[in-house]
Amino acid sequence: MHRSAFSIRAREPLLASVMGAGVRLIDSAAETAAETARLLDERGLRAPIGRPPAHRFVASDATEQFLLLGQRFLGATIDSVETLTLG
Repeated sequence: MHRSAFSIRAREPLLASVMGAGVRLIDSAAETAAETARLLDERGLRAPIGRPPAHRFVASDATEQFLLLGQRFLGATIDSVETLTLG
């Protein structure tokens, strides 16, 4: 389990006891993931289970910097970055 997720979940009982019964604790990461999944399903955009992911990287500026930084954080999974002119 991711360390920060564990830390938050480990503190839930303490937070609940301090805040009281009238306060509902919401895990914003879990709620965001659930809403994203719902919207993807609703719009028919969720990838089929078992299908390898396809990624497309787009930047409005400094594509070379984006590529180098992306490769640093994501590994060699970024082969290219497209340029999108805004405005």
